[in-house]
Amino acid sequence: MAIKVNNSNKPNSSGYGQTIDATIPMIREPIPIIILFRALGVTNDLEIFKRVNPNKNKEEISEILKPSIEESLDIISQEQALDYIAKRGSGAQYARD
Repeated sequence: MAIKVNNSNKPNSSGYGQTIDATIPMIREPIPIIILFRALGVTNDLEIFKRVNPNKNKEEISEILKPSIEESLDIISQEQALDYIAKRGSGAQYARD
């Protein structure tokens, strides 16, 4: 997995901004970092701020993550986030042990 700042200036709900995305093996496209946190069960924005960088104040992290949060406004629950990621999977079938 890799985390990167998206500099493509793609539009989001606030206009343009640098979003933070994660690339995950077997997933066809980058996943917004906020959706990844929500898929992992961290659905509260303040908790995400704390986990991204516990040493910075809430306002500073809020400004850094604002475009990523706005990009992910429609995905608020863990179930929605898991569905979002699953729809972007490779489609390969794997057996569970």
